[in-house]
Amino acid sequence: MKVRLIRKEELKSYFIPPLIYGPILGLIIFLVSLVDNELNISASKAFVIGFTFAFGLQLFGFILMEIFVRGNQIQKLQKENFKILEQYGIHLLDDLVYRGNYKGFWIHVNPHEEVIKKRKRLYFTINSYYNYPDSLNDNDSKWNFDQKNCNKYDIGTISFGGNAVTIVPNDKYNPDFQSSIDFLLKKLQELNLTPLDFNTWEDNYIRPIREKQEKEKQQRTKQIIKLGKFLDIKYEKPAPNNKYKQ
Repeated sequence: MKVRLIRKEELKSYFIPPLIYGPILGLIIFLVSLVDNELNISASKAFVIGFTFAFGLQLFGFILMEIFVRGNQIQKLQKENFKILEQYGIHLLDDLVYRGNYKGFWIHVNPHEEVIKKRKRLYFTINSYYNYPDSLNDNDSKWNFDQKNCNKYDIGTISFGGNAVTIVPNDKYNPDFQSSIDFLLKKLQELNLTPLDFNTWEDNYIRPIREKQEKEKQQRTKQIIKLGKFLDIKYEKPAPNNKYKQ
């Protein structure tokens, strides 16, 4: 499965802003140039310089982030040791996360960045999703079940919680994906845990958090200017420094 280098949906976030701050920059240049130039010369100069600078800056950011940085990330995530994931039906998607269904269980291989001695390094965690046994019918019993089965093994550390299980391989920078995934599924089967669809898990755990965040964002946002679909300027107050518990 081929990963897109350039995502069309990201173009808007790069090239719509110049339509907003380009005229503002042009107005500033126009007022400054009026000191030494006539009105028509000042207006044309402001228009050209303002929009050229605004679009040029955004184009530079687009090329840097969407082509060079993203392209480098894609290369790192398509090395030889990732081929086993493709064989397992777990594919790299446009958000640069490996996702797929293997033996009935949804498997996500998530890359993370951490800084070590001022250098960024990628490490990986592997997630899957499960249904609790029918005998666990209240939150306390489910919590106790999860805590009981969190453990450290020769291959890595496994954590259970909220219908999701995560394994952090001991060699998290260069993990043995095949052994890690096989071990993870073996533990799920030993515990008689059945597969849970990722969309269901997301609806139960992630969507309520996103909806709450979006509602709070709307309450903090004040509409300033809206002209159809082309110009929509809003002011958003900073969010308070609180974190949602998951």
